[in-house]
Parts: sequence; structure tokens; C-alpha cells
Amino acid sequence: MPKVGILTFHYGYNYGGVLQAYALQQFLLSKGFEVEIINYIPQTYKISLLYGASKRNILASLLKIIANLLNQRKSKEKFDQFRNENLHLTRQIVTISDLQIVSGNFDAIIVGSDQIWNPWQHDKKVYFLDYDLPKGIKKISYAPCCAINNIVEKNKKSLRKSLLDFTDISVRNTVTQDFVYTLIHKSCKIVLDPTYLWSFNELIEQDYIKEKYILTYIIGKDLNNDNNAAIKKIKNLYGNLPIYAIIIGAVAGVISVKWADKVVYDASPKDWLNYINNAELLFTDSFHGVVFAMKFRTKFIGYYSEELRASRFIDMKERYQLDDFIVNSLGQIKYSDDNQYLNKMYTVDQLNNLLLEESINFLTSSLH
Repeated sequence: MPKVGILTFHYGYNYGGVLQAYALQQFLLSKGFEVEIINYIPQTYKISLLYGASKRNILASLLKIIANLLNQRKSKEKFDQFRNENLHLTRQIVTISDLQIVSGNFDAIIVGSDQIWNPWQHDKKVYFLDYDLPKGIKKISYAPCCAINNIVEKNKKSLRKSLLDFTDISVRNTVTQDFVYTLIHKSCKIVLDPTYLWSFNELIEQDYIKEKYILTYIIGKDLNNDNNAAIKKIKNLYGNLPIYAIIIGAVAGVISVKWADKVVYDASPKDWLNYINNAELLFTDSFHGVVFAMKFRTKFIGYYSEELRASRFIDMKERYQLDDFIVNSLGQIKYSDDNQYLNKMYTVDQLNNLLLEESINFLTSSLH
């Protein structure tokens, strides 16, 4: 069987990024492939302690930095422990020359999923595999996302050359499909995010938390600039339940969550899955948050307020007809009963069964 390397955003302190890498790894292992995640961590990847600091108030800024330091340490430890215990990693790589050496150990390299083709990556070329590789190594993309189809003129020629050198290309949504077509004038297959390829049953603990609660996981801007109003409306619709807020302490130390009854800064990827699985409802602007809510049959309200997040949600909303569950204004939030939600998830499953078969066929045929 071919030896496969996965090159993706596995290194970030982001639940979706880590878990999509884990899912692709586990799926390929289950099919008999020898798999490693290429442990490339760019030298430019830094985490700041200065979130929320201001020169105007030195004491408040100092307290904020101390709080960030505590949150970051605990959060980073949980993420790093999960990676060390669950990801098959190569040695750590920080330079392109080392990346070239390690990449030569594989028969095929898969780039994806996540936003590895977003505009900030276009002039770096790593996730387009535009660096010296020995001849014969297959270059495969699985479910990458470009976030927005925005290509500056100076990058078009090199990006076109890189994509034409791929053995097989698949993408996660229509915007990225258009991005590829814009560059090489070829249609490519849309496949499911890797998190759909794996059940995650081995990470789930039933009755993880005994009480009922509404979970929030916010990584961007508020809905209509006022999540306080959104939470108030959700509680009126779904019952006056405690609000749990998960915040990634490693990278988001200043998000205001005055409306939360409990704030968790140091949830591991496994913890995050279990919080979603046990929640009565999830309120989130996270693509992977919505994906896991659907997988676990947890009711959700997903929203988008920013251009970079919009394409993923709009694609999902249109693909599965999720108008009642994915919103972009406060007025669109509405109540959904259990039967309505479960019926919608049945329809989602029917669509995904076809896409799952096509996704698996793409992967296995590309690697053989």
C-alpha cells in the first residue's frame, strides 16, 4: 500500500483544524494505508499574549496579559496532548528545505482540508505543493477550501502551474470549485469534509455532563454585532437553560462572554466534541461546529457575519436546505422542535450517503 503524507493546518489551536486532520488520518489507516501527518509548523506561526492590551490602561492590560497567559498555557497543553496522543506526526519541520526532505519519504501527499487555499496562502505555495518534490510522488487535494475566490494577478501564473501539476484535485465547496476553474479551466469534484469520513465514537463519552445546557462556540464576530440579544432570544425559544461558552484560551483570550453561566477556556478537542454531543443546542459561527452538531444530532443555530466564513455556511445552507438552522440575522432565529430537526437530519444523511461514497471513491482511486 502507498505511504501517504497529509499536509494541512493540523498545528493550529483550532478544533476543526485538528479534528479534520485526525479524521482523514483515521480513515486512511482503516483502509490499510501507512499514514503520517507532515508536522510542518511555519516559523511565522506565533501566539500573542497581548490580546486586549491597551496603552491607555496599563493595570487593566497587565491583568489581561496575565489572564491570557494562564488561559493559553492550559489550552495549549490540552491541544498538544491530544495531538501527541492521537496524530501520527513526522518530526517537526519549520523550513522548506526540511519539508522537501520529509516529503520525499511518501508515495503520495494529500493537502487538505480546511482553508489551506485561502488568499493568505497564495504567495506561500506550501499547500499548493509548489516546492521541489521527487518525481513520481502523487499530489492530491482532498476537500480544501479557499474561503473566497479572490486571486491577485501576480499569483495567478504560479497558482495555475501548481494546480496543473496535481495528480487529482477535489474541493470542499462550490466557491473553491470556482477558484480552481478560474485558474485551470477544469471542473473538479466536490467531496465531503474529512470529519464526515469518521464517526469519532472512540472519543465520545455518554452523559459527559449531567445537566442540560445550551452551548456556544464563537470564533468570529457577533451576529448583528450583538450576541447578547441572540442568546436572549435563544433562551426564550429553547428554555432558560444555563449557557456554556467554549473559548479557545490559546488564541482568543479577550472575547466577551458576559452572557455565559460557565466559560471553558481549556477544552481539549475531545472535550469539545463531548460538549457538543451533550448539549441541548449549539449556537456557533464555526463550520465544524455545525458539522459535528449534525453528526451528533444536537440542535444548532449556525450563523455567519464575515465574508471569510460566509461561503462555507452558504454552501452548506443551500446544499442541505438548512434555512431554519443557518442564519445571518437575528430575525431569522426560530424554534425547531425535535421532529422537525430529526427529519431534516434524515434528509442530510440521505444526501451525504451519496457524497460519502463519491468522496471515498475519490480518495481510494487517487491513491492506488
